[in-house]
Amino acid sequence: MKTLLLSIIVFCFPLIMVGQIRLFTNNATNSDTLESIVFKEFSKKYDFLMSYSANSFLCRLRTRNIIIANKKNKWSLIFYDRFYSEDTSGYIIKSQPIKTKLYKKRINKRKVNELLLTFDAERIWNFDTDSLSIMGRKINDSMSTFISMTHGVSHRFEFISKDGYRLVKCYNPEGYLEELPEIVLRQNFINCIEKFWKVTNSRKKYLR
Repeated sequence: MKTLLLSIIVFCFPLIMVGQIRLFTNNATNSDTLESIVFKEFSKKYDFLMSYSANSFLCRLRTRNIIIANKKNKWSLIFYDRFYSEDTSGYIIKSQPIKTKLYKKRINKRKVNELLLTFDAERIWNFDTDSLSIMGRKINDSMSTFISMTHGVSHRFEFISKDGYRLVKCYNPEGYLEELPEIVLRQNFINCIEKFWKVTNSRKKYLR
């Protein structure tokens, strides 16, 4: 009887873990919450969600959030686009988009679990986000170098649950990793991005 019970537990344990919602450390400010399109549009509709976005000067008239969301243990994949206009001086009018598009479909729990396990391994839930913002290195007690990169891409993850909101973002991670390889957390961040692209099959349709 004990052997049978043990076999049932071993068999069921992986199924219980599949797509399990993660706990995370909150780090978002009130300002982050007010400025987040994802928080405003989706936080009250789902029990838990993970959103990825990438923004650059070349794509300034469109934002896209790729969202994996859970409600009552069912997972959805959402592509949410917002299109903006600019005035004669080139100022982007973001107070109100001229158009929005939303595409939603189911996503397999196994794929979500693959992503969550990668996030676990890379420890994105408790990243030292200040390290992702380092853009220079200290030479000595009185001198530091600063590396400036323009027209790069700013990558952003948002994690939202009923109990919290976590924001993890990094500007031009590949470029700064080449210049500052000692900031190894950027590689962890890149690994998370690449896994997200793979699971959502979104790299080509999003970045090109």
